[in-house]
Amino acid sequence: MKIQEVKDSITAELGAYFGEHGFRLRKADFEYVKKTEKNYWIFRPGPSAWTDWFSLSPSVFYGCPRVNKLFNLALGRSITVSGSTWGFGIRNEFDHQRGNYQVEDENSLLEAVESLRKDFDEVALPWFHKVNSLESLDKHMNCPRDGTLVAESVDWACHGLIAAKLANNPSYEEIFVDYKTSLFETNNAEVAEPILVVKAYLDAL
Repeated sequence: MKIQEVKDSITAELGAYFGEHGFRLRKADFEYVKKTEKNYWIFRPGPSAWTDWFSLSPSVFYGCPRVNKLFNLALGRSITVSGSTWGFGIRNEFDHQRGNYQVEDENSLLEAVESLRKDFDEVALPWFHKVNSLESLDKHMNCPRDGTLVAESVDWACHGLIAAKLANNPSYEEIFVDYKTSLFETNNAEVAEPILVVKAYLDAL
């Protein structure tokens, strides 16, 4: 079995089903995307090849072109962010209780593909319905945990700050302070610097 056979099986078993929900395959990244003028919803099956087996690790993302555009402009990125803005790996969200499937043969492949369908139905679709606009992106992305925002990554913090600015979040300044503090506590200054660059760019708009 080869990785392309795994992808072909996913497409054969689930392509039409995803299509019923408006998701189309983007072959370059092997992800299923539903796109409107203002939004992207992305479901990634996440196939990977290992020495003598394969794995499927699905993830879900929401894409906001307005946020991505400002992110690229602020940081002058040569490799631009064009699709996803925020999302998660299902196995991380569920503490590895689901969202990580090992494939060793045809039977385990069919079982893994069926698990993908359940993840799409039970995890992805409800999340897509919840995160479906700039305002909902700001609301859910910039939601404090235990009273403080924690930056999962530099890009996460930058995207969250941009979403807060565009959504006119009244806590914009507090969000910046939380993200800046989180990043500089866990990274060196060079790695964390983009949050300062993005803040300066947004304030100059």
